[in-house]
This record gives sequence, structure tokens and C-alpha cells, in this order.
Amino acid sequence: MLTPRPLEALRAEIDRADDLLFAALALRFAAVTEVASLKRAEGLAPVDPAREDALRRRWVRLAEAHGVPAAEALAVMESVLAQCRARVVAAAQER
Repeated sequence: MLTPRPLEALRAEIDRADDLLFAALALRFAAVTEVASLKRAEGLAPVDPAREDALRRRWVRLAEAHGVPAAEALAVMESVLAQCRARVVAAAQER
């Protein structure tokens, strides 16, 4: 029989996962900021529905590959996408 890990160890693992999530968010937001500047400079539409659809399909594949329920992963990623979209739209309005 497996011995359960102590609560403190599990919480430390959660904290490490949170650290990774925030590092990934910072990386994504930085790239999105650059995309927003590029789109503004080149006169491109701030939102690309085809790209967003492709992202959603990719997220489902990633969720499945990592054993994460796709519906839960999509709920989280839709929130991230909404924040990123808001950054790009705000940058487009700075013209």
C-alpha cells in the first residue's frame, strides 16, 4: 500500500506548479504585447478568429497529451485568451 504524502509536500508541489504557471503567463503576455505592437504597426486586425480557433484545437490536443480534462483546460485557456485579446485590442486603439 502506498503511503500518502504529507500535506506540506503536496502544497509545496502546488506552489511549484503555480510558479511555473505564472512564468508561462509572463512569457505569453510578453509575446502578446509584441504581437500587438506588430499588428498596430502593420495595420493588421487586432483579433484573428481563425488563429483563435486553431489555438483552441491545439489546446485540446495538449490537454489530452497531458491527461488534463479538455473542458477544464479550455475554461482556463479561454480566460487567458480573453486577457491577451484585451491587450491586443487596447494596443490597436492607441493609434
